[in-house]
Amino acid sequence: HPALPCPVPDSSPFFLIGLRKRRLTRFLSTSFSLFLSPSSSSERFQQLRERAGEYFILVIEDTAKATLVGAGTLLVEFKFIHACSKVGHIEDVVVLPETRGKGLGLLVVNTLVEEAKKRGCYKVILDCDEKNIDFYKKAGMERKEVQMVKYF
Repeated sequence: HPALPCPVPDSSPFFLIGLRKRRLTRFLSTSFSLFLSPSSSSERFQQLRERAGEYFILVIEDTAKATLVGAGTLLVEFKFIHACSKVGHIEDVVVLPETRGKGLGLLVVNTLVEEAKKRGCYKVILDCDEKNIDFYKKAGMERKEVQMVKYF
């Protein structure tokens, strides 16, 4: 397993790992109540593999149970402004309800922030529900501006 910037303490039963296709597909399907067909998830993983410099998917595995309990994604946006720099977008942060309260969500966010720094991003941003603002403040994020959206 690769070394990550925010390692899990040795005494923890959890381990941060990179992408494991089958487990992540199953985890996301149950965590987000999604149906991911084998063909659509395989196609998506291939697309992500081709854009490895832009995407970093982090998962947390409960090593005792060999199951994923948390995940998050960093998307790197290449900008023209700020001297053609990069912005990190944190997306899809999730921790299973039965493992919440153990600092795993903060571990995911902090690791993704460090990965954004490592990839040369000048800032990292995320969108969240109002109810999650205090959680992200614990990770050092601050509320700024407003999100707008239009669905198709």
